Amino acid sequence: MKLPRIVLAGISAPALPIAGLGLPIVVYLPPFFADTVGIGLGTVGLVFMLARFWDVFTDPFFGIVADRSRPPLGRRRFWLIVSAQSAGSLTWNDAHKSVPQGFWTLSFLCFAFRLASSCLTHSSRVSVSGTTR
Repeated sequence: MKLPRIVLAGISAPALPIAGLGLPIVVYLPPFFADTVGIGLGTVGLVFMLARFWDVFTDPFFGIVADRSRPPLGRRRFWLIVSAQSAGSLTWNDAHKSVPQGFWTLSFLCFAFRLASSCLTHSSRVSVSGTTR
């Protein structure tokens, strides 16, 4: 059975804001740390690459946590709220440059944002197996 377009639109709707949240990180953060802070562009790229590899471990972890947890707000809603606030505050903190800048700051921001982003992505996924039968 095919899903109606409105259902498909509702399922895929969270993808655009999640992608929009990560866009400033990958567009503005590397040039800032390379030019202004003075970290080599290769080092910045390495940190971003290692943060992406970090997803190999965090994606399955958050998938399992989101499926097995039973918070009072509901399985998905609780993790959406927690991860959206975390990812948003990391983006806001980065935008205001209110923390000391350096290699460890870059590493923390990248890894913490990828962690929050993984949680946000997995908690926004909806199981449609019940609607396709």
